[in-house]
Amino acid sequence: MRSILSACLLPVVCVAMSPSAQGATASPAAQGAATSPAAQSAGWPDAAAGDLTASVDLGAEFPQMKGFLFTQHLFTVAPGTGRALHSHKDLPEIVRILSGTLTQNRAGEPPRDYGPGSTIVTSGGVSHEWVNRGKEPVVFISTAIRRAPPRP
Repeated sequence: MRSILSACLLPVVCVAMSPSAQGATASPAAQGAATSPAAQSAGWPDAAAGDLTASVDLGAEFPQMKGFLFTQHLFTVAPGTGRALHSHKDLPEIVRILSGTLTQNRAGEPPRDYGPGSTIVTSGGVSHEWVNRGKEPVVFISTAIRRAPPRP
């Protein structure tokens, strides 16, 4: 599956797609954000879910990837908010920071700050949490492979 992911991700990552042209639908996580108990226990409010900007049904392109979507979200993270510890097992993600500074805590590593122009790659079952400790919003683009929501 890694060779399939490499083959489809590398040429597609730089392509801009309009949600209407791709028939995009928001994932459950992107359809609204409530403060999760996990985020509250982390000591900060849960950041709002990102806005879905594009989505591609990978199963339509590669039959062996049925049930997976290639997605792009634009996030704006308010100061003092973040995302509680979560895993990226089977959910690889690439994040590009556009503005502000995001602090990431990966399991077993010291906290690290990422500013404008930084890229964060999270895959291979890595667990992490992140927070905006600054005074201005953090804006970033998240490109990821996600499981498609079940169809009714």
